[in-house]
Amino acid sequence: MKKIEYKVKHDDKLVIVKITKQTHREEAFGKNNNEFECKNGITLASVTCPANDIGYNYIFFRGESLSQDEDEVFFNANEFELFKECVKEYNKCFSK
Repeated sequence: MKKIEYKVKHDDKLVIVKITKQTHREEAFGKNNNEFECKNGITLASVTCPANDIGYNYIFFRGESLSQDEDEVFFNANEFELFKECVKEYNKCFSK
């Protein structure tokens, strides 16, 4: 079973996310590679480190750079809703 967990804090107009648990990374992250395509058009990927690149339809999770596992990711309110939707879909897909 694959799973992502996170915690949230707020700063002015931003939502700050920290990945607290990610059971798989890199090539083991997605279905057949390091990506997971969500129904809302966003792709979750495990490449290097957590980052928000929603402008290019990507959200990055923990990857090869272990020293950056604790990096926080910043979202506006709309982006955070997309993030939550994606993580929920990812966890549901791999809970079977």
